[in-house]
Amino acid sequence: VGLVQEILGVDSMLLGFGLPDDNLHAPNEKLHLPNFRLGVEAFINLPIVSDPKVTPDGALVAFTITTPSTLENRSVTKVWLADLTSGDSWQATSPQGTDRAPRWSPDGRTLAFISTRDGSPQIWRMPIRGGEAV
Repeated sequence: VGLVQEILGVDSMLLGFGLPDDNLHAPNEKLHLPNFRLGVEAFINLPIVSDPKVTPDGALVAFTITTPSTLENRSVTKVWLADLTSGDSWQATSPQGTDRAPRWSPDGRTLAFISTRDGSPQIWRMPIRGGEAV
């Protein structure tokens, strides 16, 4: 992991797939290929957290979670918020469309983001303490 982090310059995580009784890299190692395929599919379908943006006062962080679907051959991205004091998090944007690129206003009271909720990508603004995005 350290070498991967050094080469890429970003935090990294390595995952392995197998069964509890697999003896990978040992005598008589085995890996049942259908189970390997399931592991790869599980990895491909892992939600991806990205694009964190902290409010100017440091109280909240906006970020995106992309949920891929191999069955639908697409992914959906939503903007989430997390309270950095309590650790609570919640989805901030509506279920319609896909949302990305959250950005805070200079005073931290409004969150702008790009959404396809009305069909084509548009910039939306949302008051952070309640109210609908416009």
